[in-house]
Amino acid sequence: MRQTIQKTISIAFIAIFTSATTFIVMAKSTSSSQEGQQRRPVPVEVMTIQLQDSYEEWRSFTGRALAGKTSPLGFEMNGTLNKVTVDIGSRVSKGLPLAFLDTARAEANLNSLQAQKNAAEARLKLANQTLSRTKKTFTQGHLSAQRMDEAAANQLQALADLNNLSASIEALKIDIEKMTIKAPFSGVITERMADEGRIIGAGTPVLTLVETGHLEGHIGVSSGIADALEKKAEYRLLNPQRRDITGHSIRNILPVIEGQTRTRMVIFTLPEGAIRDGDLVTMLIKDKKIATGAWVPLRALSADVRGLWRLNKVKTAEDGSSHVAFENVQILYTTGRKAFVSGTLSEGDKIVAGGIDKLAHNERVKIVKSRTSVLPESEVASQQSKKH
Repeated sequence: MRQTIQKTISIAFIAIFTSATTFIVMAKSTSSSQEGQQRRPVPVEVMTIQLQDSYEEWRSFTGRALAGKTSPLGFEMNGTLNKVTVDIGSRVSKGLPLAFLDTARAEANLNSLQAQKNAAEARLKLANQTLSRTKKTFTQGHLSAQRMDEAAANQLQALADLNNLSASIEALKIDIEKMTIKAPFSGVITERMADEGRIIGAGTPVLTLVETGHLEGHIGVSSGIADALEKKAEYRLLNPQRRDITGHSIRNILPVIEGQTRTRMVIFTLPEGAIRDGDLVTMLIKDKKIATGAWVPLRALSADVRGLWRLNKVKTAEDGSSHVAFENVQILYTTGRKAFVSGTLSEGDKIVAGGIDKLAHNERVKIVKSRTSVLPESEVASQQSKKH
């Protein structure tokens, strides 16, 4: 009897507990439903889509800054290196003497030739006097024509000897002058390959001089980009710190396509002090791409499946209410805070410009601000002020 009563009590307790639990769950469900129905629309800022059939992207090409002139300097003749007046890092101006060969032997030869020239001048003077006296005697009929011809020939021979010695002296002076290396242009010494006392062969480099007042940027680009540059396309040059180089110009665009890289070389004239020899120099150029799409803020995009991205498009119902619908797009290009996307967008579509992490599909929204520009008006004004 007691067991029967306990069993009856247990069954009654379970029934009461089940009824209470069901009531609580239904109450919560009703409360949640009422809360969802009473939830206010999310305030959003929207942007109106403006389709275009192309976009411009900045393409990057990198090259090097090179000295306009780089010359290994040597002597034109053999000799012993007597003196070097500069070292690595020395800055020199055009015409400055840099190195000297031993000129003792050459100067001795020069003195010998000068003495021979003096003797030749004396012989020429004597020959001229002899010819003058011979002419007088010949006109008086006291001298044969043979003697007259001999005197004239001796005078011509003495003159030829003198001219020959004068030419030899001038040639030796030129050789002595070439025993000095002079800077062919202003620049800086970057290498020194020999020291005093070394026997130097003709043409052997002793110093390397790099021009400092004139640098060039050598950048290889595709044929299409080279053609665009020839048509005055907009471009920028950047130094290794990614800062703009100003005061540059295009000096030449080579017509030859290099075999391995399949590029054309563009040579830029760079201002003095803007960059150093051997530094990387980068060219940015606008390249027009044909594609239908629209510019949207990066803040309006969120990642989706299969490599696609998602926009929140705002649709307006017949009753005037607005809600969100997801729209998949593909990013073609990004720059700064905006991206050019393609997809099923239509002209005039409105998308949420930011704050997309708070939105769910088909969620009600309220448009509090609308714009047509990709960036907010404050950022657009800021960018325009920077340009000016």
